[in-house]
Amino acid sequence: MTSALPDEEAAEVPAEQLEKVPEEPEEVPVQLTQSELERLEKEQYISSAIAKFDIHFFKQFLGETRKETQLNIEKFIANAESDEDVNGMLVSMINQSYELNGFIANSQDMVYRIFTSPLSTIEQRKVNENGVLVSKDKGARLLLGNIFAERNMQLSPIVYHDMLETVAINQKKKHFKKIVEYIQKYETSQSLKP
Repeated sequence: MTSALPDEEAAEVPAEQLEKVPEEPEEVPVQLTQSELERLEKEQYISSAIAKFDIHFFKQFLGETRKETQLNIEKFIANAESDEDVNGMLVSMINQSYELNGFIANSQDMVYRIFTSPLSTIEQRKVNENGVLVSKDKGARLLLGNIFAERNMQLSPIVYHDMLETVAINQKKKHFKKIVEYIQKYETSQSLKP
């Protein structure tokens, strides 16, 4: 016994009652706002920086003390082949600070310390007067001994943002002035957005 009806007995169904197979929808281009596009570009930049400079990369800088670790990072910055590598390393360090704290204590403010008070240039920035270190990096010489100024490099806006947040927590007028002077000297209005 077959359950199919012979061709003669099959009833014809009007075309209107047949289910229409939906057509492939036309691809509508996604239009992003300028701020969404900038956010995506920033996320991609951070992801690529972390991929290049991962947690294991930073283990090579470990010293016996926090100061030794900072000095090792400063040496990398001074000797890096490109500004892009320096910026990528700094952005990676900022965005992995939680993970880095496992072996670099207070890594979240290391970038700030390297910028405002690099250990590798302390002789340029300080003078010993009667056993007391006196600052030479003040007034018109605020950027004296700044390892980034020695490279004449622009920093990523992510780095500036992080340093300004840190100086807002660790309020030091001189360090705020250093960051602002650096931005004024090395950045253009097109490279930084409000």
